[in-house]
Amino acid sequence: YSYWMYQVRVPLDIVWMDRSRRIVEISANTPPCKSEKGSECPKYGGTKKALFVLELAGGMAARYGLDVGGEISF
Repeated sequence: YSYWMYQVRVPLDIVWMDRSRRIVEISANTPPCKSEKGSECPKYGGTKKALFVLELAGGMAARYGLDVGGEISF
């Protein structure tokens, strides 16, 4: 699933994981959409098969050492 940043006010790290909670994609420091029209906002990620998505404050994925291929426990 792709994400858009309509009406989001801060940059986010978006982390996609597969069913085994392995990270398959990361959109780091995804910028807010400045458009007043949601239809004009770009979409991010969603290019890999994923079951879970985690949103973090921008820059936190790198701070936590998250990378494609790593696993997250929850």
